[in-house]
Amino acid sequence: MEELEREKWIDVSKGILIILVVIGHSIPGPYSDLNNIIDYIYLFHMPAFFIISGYLYKDKDEPIGKLILRKIKRLLIPYISYLLIINVPIIITSYIKTKDVNNLINNIKHMFLGGQYLNQYSGVLWFLTCLFFTEIFFIISSKFYKKTCIRIICIILFYTLAHIEAWFFRGERLPLALDISLITIMYFSIGFYLRKMLVQRKMFFIA
Repeated sequence: MEELEREKWIDVSKGILIILVVIGHSIPGPYSDLNNIIDYIYLFHMPAFFIISGYLYKDKDEPIGKLILRKIKRLLIPYISYLLIINVPIIITSYIKTKDVNNLINNIKHMFLGGQYLNQYSGVLWFLTCLFFTEIFFIISSKFYKKTCIRIICIILFYTLAHIEAWFFRGERLPLALDISLITIMYFSIGFYLRKMLVQRKMFFIA
């Protein structure tokens, strides 16, 4: 069997993006005023991760239940494992020191809510549930709607819904980064369809 050639530019891109994530979490704010290097990094580094994820996604002709089960094994099981390994010792230690029941309940609640409710060392795990639901949304739209134009309309609706939710419910966050998934599905889809265009040599359209 012929071994598929690894696309080295993907590894290089992910390496650069990981370095940018580290830089982004190392330099103090303020942010959102484009007067800090972090603002420029935040403009593209996480969208780029989802574009690459979409580029690598294989649209397999399998039952939807089997596809979702595979995503659970690949993303949710590691998520739950690391979440417990990181958070449980911190929560127990914090309670032993403070004896604060309300703080204990709040920490446990945030752990179950996940997503943007995570903090300290487990904060980075929001990416796993976000990627999981991004892929699930994409799988559902792909299975129920075979025509590409209908899929794209669904993706645009998800993206629009995310902005409506952010506008009317400012400061509110959905559990497990569900609200972010409605945005990242757009970037994921860009990566997926970009690969198809490259395979089909539709270079003029890409340009």
